[in-house]
Amino acid sequence: MIGQDQHLLDLHPVKTDVAQDKIVGAPQQTSERVALEAAAMQGSQRGRQAGDPGHAVNLGRDLTFDQRIASMAAIRFSDGCAMSLPLDSDLLRSFLAVAETGSMTSAAGRVGRTQSALSMQIRRLEEVLGQSLFDRLPRGVALTARGRQLIPYARQVARTLEEAGIALRETPLDGPIRIGICDEYGGSVLPRVLSRFAVRHPDVDVFVRLDYSAPQLKALEADEIDLAVVFEPADSSTGEVLCIDPTVWVTSRAHDIHLSRPLPIAVYRRSAWCQDHALRSLAQAGIPWRAAFDSDTSAGFRSAVSAGLAVVPLSRSTIPDGCRALGPEDGFPSIDASRVVLKRNPRGTNEVAEALVEALREAFRPIGLAAPSAA
Repeated sequence: MIGQDQHLLDLHPVKTDVAQDKIVGAPQQTSERVALEAAAMQGSQRGRQAGDPGHAVNLGRDLTFDQRIASMAAIRFSDGCAMSLPLDSDLLRSFLAVAETGSMTSAAGRVGRTQSALSMQIRRLEEVLGQSLFDRLPRGVALTARGRQLIPYARQVARTLEEAGIALRETPLDGPIRIGICDEYGGSVLPRVLSRFAVRHPDVDVFVRLDYSAPQLKALEADEIDLAVVFEPADSSTGEVLCIDPTVWVTSRAHDIHLSRPLPIAVYRRSAWCQDHALRSLAQAGIPWRAAFDSDTSAGFRSAVSAGLAVVPLSRSTIPDGCRALGPEDGFPSIDASRVVLKRNPRGTNEVAEALVEALREAFRPIGLAAPSAA
C-alpha cells in the first residue's frame, strides 16, 4: 500500500546551487525555475564536452523523486504564482468523488470516510489551492469554474496512479496476441486499449485487424485472430456483452443538410448491414434519400458529416465534435440497438488473451450497458 508521503506531489520548483549540485532552498519566482533548468542544460553540455556521460545527470541524482517532480511543474491559479503547498492525491480522489456525485453524503460512502472527514478534506484542498471549488447548495454541491478547471487534472492523477499500481503489481507477459475489432472503434476505444496494454505488457506482440463484424467472425473461425469485438443484434445471446452503443443518424450542427429531400446520406460500399438496417430505417420512416458519399470506413463517414456532405449512420459513442444525433423530434428513427460483444477463439485462450480482455472491458465500460433513448 502506498504510504501517505509517497503520493504527495510538491508541484513547486526547487532552487539548486549548481556549483555544488546541492539543494539550498525552495524559490518562489519563475525566474529561479528558469535558472535551474538552464543550469541543468549547462551541466549536461559540460558533461558531454568532458566525456563524462554521468555528469549530465548529477543534478538529478541529488534530488529526491518529489523534488525532481517539483522542479518540472507548478500549478498556477488566479495570480499566476506557483503554490507552495503540496497537492495530495487522496484530496484529489475525494474531490472527484464529490464532483461526480454532487453530494457530500454520497461521496463519503464512495471513498469510505465520514461526511465530516470528507468535508475537511475538501476544505483542505481549497486552502492549498487558494480557490473555492464547490458552491454549497441547499441540497448538494455544484462545481465552481475553478472546480471544473481542476477536474481533468484530478482525473489524470487518479488514472496515472491506478495504472502505475496495476502495471507494477502485474507480472509482465510476452508472446503474440491477435485481435479483430469493429472499424468504428479504430479511432476511439482501440488507441486507449493498446496504449494502456503496451505499458503493462511491453513484450507482447499485438496484431490488430479492423473490419466489419461478419469478416471478423469468419477470421475468428479460421483461427486468424484470437479475439473479436463485433456488433450483434439485441436478441442474440452469444459472447460477452461489453456495452450497448446504438447506431443513430448523425448530422452536422453547422449545416441543415438533414432537412434536404431527398436526404443526402453516406453508405458503406460492401456492407449488408447498411442495406438491412440503415436504409430500411429510412424506408420505414418514409424519408427519400440519395447516396452522396460512400466509403468502407467509419472515419470516412465522420469526415463526410463534419463537412456537411451527408447525414451518416454512426454508433452514438463515436459522434464527432460539432455533430449531433437525429432523433424522433427531427423525424428520424434510431437504426439499431446493437450490442458490442467480445468473442473468443473457440480453440482456447491464454494469459495474454485474458489480459487484453480485461483491458477491453475497461475501455468499453464508460459507454455503458444501458441503451439511451434515440433523442
